[in-house]
Amino acid sequence: MKPKRLGPTLGWKTNSSKLLFESKWYNLRQDSVNFKSKNFTYTYVEHPGSVFVVPITENNEIVLLRTYRHTADDWCWEVPAGGIGDRANKTLEEVARAEMLEEAGCSGGELENLGSFYAANGVMDSRATYFLARDVALAKPRPEETELIDRIALIPIKDALSEVQSGRINDGESAFAIMLALARLSHFTD
Repeated sequence: MKPKRLGPTLGWKTNSSKLLFESKWYNLRQDSVNFKSKNFTYTYVEHPGSVFVVPITENNEIVLLRTYRHTADDWCWEVPAGGIGDRANKTLEEVARAEMLEEAGCSGGELENLGSFYAANGVMDSRATYFLARDVALAKPRPEETELIDRIALIPIKDALSEVQSGRINDGESAFAIMLALARLSHFTD
């Protein structure tokens, strides 16, 4: 368990904590806590974090993947992304480049960190780090055996906002990554 540093200073006391499930990707933890003289239980996912990358080709197109997600039982349009739990010896930049190459066949280009934000902080402690990759080259993707990617699409930067607003890009983290990237690419969307 990562020690809670801020909570105790605000009156949150952890009475007990136990792991309900543990894996190399994430853990499920249950804490018995006390706050304002009331006891209650928090069950949440401990997650080491993830990366999301918005790859841009030399032709100013965003590379998107159509991926089947078992958890949602749906096809989702996404940017390349992945967890860092099984890559503890890699930098976030190395993980971002590996995910681009693996899922979309993208390589090269300048990588810019767009920031880190909590993802679903009501149910997990995961921070996602977002990147923009400019001038990527496309090759053949090499997805992991559990990834089902049936299509790779290139959308012009100028169309990205409407793709997010229409809901076609239906993965929230990817939509957020694209919005962060568009703020850096505003000269293409004016």
